[in-house]
Amino acid sequence: MYKQIKIASALFALILTLHVHAFSSLKWAETSVTMHPDPYTEKVLAEFHYTNLTKSPIRIKKIETSCGCMTTSESAKIIQPGSKGVLPITVNLKGKYGVIKEVARVLYDDSKEADGLVITIINPKPMKVSPPFLYWKSGDEKEKSISLTPHPHLKLKYLQMIEAPAAFVTELVTKAENKSYVIKAKPRKAQTPVREKLVVEWKVEGRELESLTIYLMVK
Repeated sequence: MYKQIKIASALFALILTLHVHAFSSLKWAETSVTMHPDPYTEKVLAEFHYTNLTKSPIRIKKIETSCGCMTTSESAKIIQPGSKGVLPITVNLKGKYGVIKEVARVLYDDSKEADGLVITIINPKPMKVSPPFLYWKSGDEKEKSISLTPHPHLKLKYLQMIEAPAAFVTELVTKAENKSYVIKAKPRKAQTPVREKLVVEWKVEGRELESLTIYLMVK
């Protein structure tokens, strides 16, 4: 009887150990990071530091990402007890601006649990435009304006308006050289519905010419 109880206890301990191991995860120094790259940054690298604080090896089965823009050099691997490491994740920012939030899920062997790692990127546009367009109601001839502000880290060589809408009176005003500009505009005939564009061009040191289209509308 005693032998049967001892065997049963041993089996229970083994099952418990296997259960704990199956659902054990790594201890992460941080599970979320926020990054502030400079304009024109094409890729950012986030690094997540981890430690295996358990008494058993932990096997990473795979890493799932929320976007094809995310890559990692790590994949399936075994982390021994007490071992430390870094999970590098690269995010491609091409064509992405504003607040970008991506998630990587670390899945473990024989486990339905997963660790979520969040990367938040505040990627600024080279040129801040506010508001992005101008709109008038029919009959309104009031002058309105748009602010153009280059990112402070950029070395702007010049900024100019290269295409002006014929149905509007427009003027580009320099408030602070290479730092702040204003486009003033008003309709020539506010009674006539119209939608036209103006184009602004600028040059940043070491880069090709860039341009921006702004629409002016009367409805």
